[in-house]
Amino acid sequence: FNPTKDFPALPWFLPFCFGTPAPEETMVNLCRDLTAVNINNLIKEFKIPYSHLKQFKEHLNDESKARIASYEEKVDTILWYYEDLECPDVDEIISERIRNGERITLPYGKLMDRLLLIRTLRDNQPDIPTFYRNNEYNRGRGRGRGRGFGNANNRHSLQSKKSTLYSDLISVAETQLQTIKLPLESPVGVLADASYSMEIAIRTA
Repeated sequence: FNPTKDFPALPWFLPFCFGTPAPEETMVNLCRDLTAVNINNLIKEFKIPYSHLKQFKEHLNDESKARIASYEEKVDTILWYYEDLECPDVDEIISERIRNGERITLPYGKLMDRLLLIRTLRDNQPDIPTFYRNNEYNRGRGRGRGRGFGNANNRHSLQSKKSTLYSDLISVAETQLQTIKLPLESPVGVLADASYSMEIAIRTA
């Protein structure tokens, strides 16, 4: 490879692969030293994949979460990590992406898991399983009965966005369900334990 001819837009890339530092102003250089202090500022400047950011999920502000939701290549990623990124603006962005025709390819079981989580949050239920709770919830938004969203108007606005997202995902789930056909002869028995991995089936039932 010729670093200049083969990578004209990034002449530093090939030398970087062999140990030469990337230029100081590049995303590669700046994002090699992500910290809890600089994470939100870097997200404003660069479209950093969430897979590289999730180690700092406790330090993301709502503005950063919304930006991640808007630039992540697949909406599946945002739904998969919904409990990390959950905030009103993210709900709105996911709904907008779905209504713009973006396809959700999550397995049906995972989609049901996301729907159960969003419905629980929408209904302000205090019994959210521990593994669903994001850091804002653990820091106090969920203390007492339900989540502390401030005044009634604010609560209504937040729940309205979550209700819209829930409805949009229900439509996606209904479409997916129509494609699932599993002919079984009766009788059929289902046996399961009460582990976290069975939480979806238990709560659905």
